[in-house]
Amino acid sequence: MKQLVVYYSYTGDTAKLAAGLAEKRGCDLLEVKDASACPGKLRAYTSGLLAARAGKSWEIQPLALDLAEYDRVTIMVPVWAGGPVPQINSLLELLPGGKTVEMILVSGSGKSSCKQKLEDKLSERGCTMLGLQNVRANQAELLE
Repeated sequence: MKQLVVYYSYTGDTAKLAAGLAEKRGCDLLEVKDASACPGKLRAYTSGLLAARAGKSWEIQPLALDLAEYDRVTIMVPVWAGGPVPQINSLLELLPGGKTVEMILVSGSGKSSCKQKLEDKLSERGCTMLGLQNVRANQAELLE
């Protein structure tokens, strides 16, 4: 079974978690990158929070790997203002139908209430959520 861990990271916390998980599982790792320069703090913490809360997407760079080639996709989802970051919303729009997806929500508190938003987005794509885990950004040991 071919596996992939995909992530977006603004501060670097999610990048560390994703790299550690990919290494533990022995699978590929893919970073989602902003289409233009990484948003500055003002844009990230104002427009980004509002976009996350509203479930909006931001333009991302073309992906370096083909998601269709993977049997299992794990998405590391930073949570801003109770919603997935806009860059991950963009990624979800690119998922091929029929994929089984594991979600790992990364936040400062380790708690999030956006499970239903993510399930709805996956369902719209014809994908299934395999599981969902909430972790704090600084608790890498919680990941399998």
